[in-house]
Amino acid sequence: MCKLLSGEDYLSGAGKLDRISDCQNLLDFILHMLRYRLLPNYQDESVDFHRRGRRFMFKIISKTPVIPLSLIVTGVNKPSEQDYIGGGGFGRVYRSELKGEAVALKVLYKSDNNAVSPTCRSYNATFYFGSSWPFVERR
Repeated sequence: MCKLLSGEDYLSGAGKLDRISDCQNLLDFILHMLRYRLLPNYQDESVDFHRRGRRFMFKIISKTPVIPLSLIVTGVNKPSEQDYIGGGGFGRVYRSELKGEAVALKVLYKSDNNAVSPTCRSYNATFYFGSSWPFVERR
């Protein structure tokens, strides 16, 4: 993974993935490495593997309509508007609780063909970002 992420053209690798199952597996693998901080963090900051890993994931997601399966949570009702935290191009974020832990739930906009879409505004998938999620700021 470090060899892939250390190249100057590392983002071009996302375009070389043709099978959705390969994309899905690679996304889950990168997410696992980010979540458990398994990528190296060099003192001289010549290569920020964590940042590149996140950018690589987003590049894959923008080219292929897949999402890491480890982010999908089921059995959660859509939160109420009073729990709304914020949103972006791909969904809205709500404050919630899952198994007694405060979490942020991201409800994605998805199209009829089940692809994540910034232009479609139907809520079809819910994701949670708990205390171990590396992209959530803790306060």
